[in-house]
Amino acid sequence: MGGGGAGVPGPTGPAGPMGPAGPMGPAGPAGAPGATGAMGPAGPAGPAGAMGATGATGPAGPAGATGAMGPAGAQGVAGAMGPMGPAGPQGATGPAGAPGPQGPAGPAGNGAEGEDEAIFAGFTSSTHTANIGSRTAAHAICAAAFTGAHLCHASEYLQTASAASVPANGAWLDASVGLSGNMTLQNNVQFGRYTQNSCQSFTSGVNNGSYGTWVQPNGAVTESTSCGTARALACCSGAPKHPFAGFTTQGYTANLGSRTAAHAACSTAFSGAHMCHAAEYLRSTSATPVPAEGAWLDGSATTTGTLTLQGGPGFGRYTQNSCQSFTSGVDNGSYGTWVQPNGAVTESTSCGTIRRVACCY
Repeated sequence: MGGGGAGVPGPTGPAGPMGPAGPMGPAGPAGAPGATGAMGPAGPAGPAGAMGATGATGPAGPAGATGAMGPAGAQGVAGAMGPMGPAGPQGATGPAGAPGPQGPAGPAGNGAEGEDEAIFAGFTSSTHTANIGSRTAAHAICAAAFTGAHLCHASEYLQTASAASVPANGAWLDASVGLSGNMTLQNNVQFGRYTQNSCQSFTSGVNNGSYGTWVQPNGAVTESTSCGTARALACCSGAPKHPFAGFTTQGYTANLGSRTAAHAACSTAFSGAHMCHAAEYLRSTSATPVPAEGAWLDGSATTTGTLTLQGGPGFGRYTQNSCQSFTSGVDNGSYGTWVQPNGAVTESTSCGTIRRVACCY
């Protein structure tokens, strides 16, 4: 075989299969870092981590400017009323107002004089033996049945000329007293109240000899010992001329120092009042219970100047029989005049007894 020159290379054959990878060689030195590439889009948010511990409160910052006031909210429900505070000091008296117009003229008078104008109020629907408890209790029963009324006395009832039918058992009232202090069951404008012959001033309810005064079904006034009979009360409402003020709260022996001191005790207890005399007190038709020990007052004088303890309209003040004009406070024989718990006026030598004073206007 002869050796010729190299022939023309033929076309490259197909690549054979890749052989197995050889072992990795050692890493070469790191190359210089390349330029930072553009940031890619944000990935989805990961789950929130656990809340860390609260840090310490920082110092308060300066107050900001006050914002505009918002609209008022709806009114809430009213709370409970608190306790009333103490009264404030009284203000100064204001100036007097202008006088009001004059009222209309009153009705013409009727020319009555002496005893009060008599007005019959009625008979009580309740009935009582004469043991009512006292004359003041009888006045109170009438006042409860007819506003402003009191127990009539004989002359007063007869003066009313009442046309009201008298109950079948009659009706209790007081007897009357004449000008000289004598008892009467008749009528005169100058007759007043007589406090005896009323079943021991309405404290006796048995037929034991005490006399009681009552108006009969025929309209006449009589007296009898029938104190245990249950009867209505005859009530009148003529206004009394001597208003009763009350009894002083302080008690005294009859040694007040003088009659003027007794008047002063009443004036202090009831402004403008004075110590009553017997007729004044009885004509007041008071329903105020008398204190258990009684109350001091003066006796009264008839139209002839004699002592009386009854209630005539023409009777005035009698200044004897008042424990030496209220200068004796011992039981030494001097007589004193006083109203008893049953409402009758009496006298006794008990000047040392502590009693209140009966006061009239």
